[in-house]
Amino acid sequence: MKEQTRRMKHRRLLKFTVFLFTFAIVSTVMTSLPLEVLAAGEFTIEDGVLTAYSGTAEEVVVPDGVTAIGEKAFYGNTSMKKISLPDSVTTIGNQAFYGCGSLTDVTLPKNLTDLGYNAFVHCQSLPSIKIPDGIKSIKENTFFNCSNLVNVTLPAGLLRIENFAFYNCVKLTGVTLPKDLTYIGVRAFSYCENLTSVTIPANVTEIWDFAFKDCKALENVTILPVNPTLSQ
Repeated sequence: MKEQTRRMKHRRLLKFTVFLFTFAIVSTVMTSLPLEVLAAGEFTIEDGVLTAYSGTAEEVVVPDGVTAIGEKAFYGNTSMKKISLPDSVTTIGNQAFYGCGSLTDVTLPKNLTDLGYNAFVHCQSLPSIKIPDGIKSIKENTFFNCSNLVNVTLPAGLLRIENFAFYNCVKLTGVTLPKDLTYIGVRAFSYCENLTSVTIPANVTEIWDFAFKDCKALENVTILPVNPTLSQ
């Protein structure tokens, strides 16, 4: 009887030891899994890049440590009204917020250096945007058809405004073009119907076709006289 009891205790101890060993292995594997597997909630994150969001929240807070918003990450999200991006984000991919028609509040991170093509196309509720100092180019179609965009703050070091960048921003009333700007692309400000005045900086050497087409309220265009290319 004593021998049988001893054997039962031994078996229980053996099972408990196996359980602890298995738990240790699983814990080790879980902590070494890629970030996208460990990502909590509705975000899909891989190597610091937020590649997708599956939620329907009106206010979205992107986790600290994310370094990039991937291509089409929030594409077509019509529930989101506000998004908070951490300063760790340096890149916003192409079409990242394409068609986010309810978005009214977004602050671009201060360390942002790359803002992708078509990033905010059809964000028709967005009233204002401030572009951080690290951005050197507003790429093609970035704010295409942001029809409620009234105020845009451009960084001092901006060099290029590409084709259709602010096309059909019909409520845009004014924009200060920075002194380092050199290029304004095709239809960059076409159909900005409430734009009343614009000053072309001295360093601008190229203004492409229809850059200000159908800006019906535009009454004053000033080309700085020191500009050797455009003042002739």
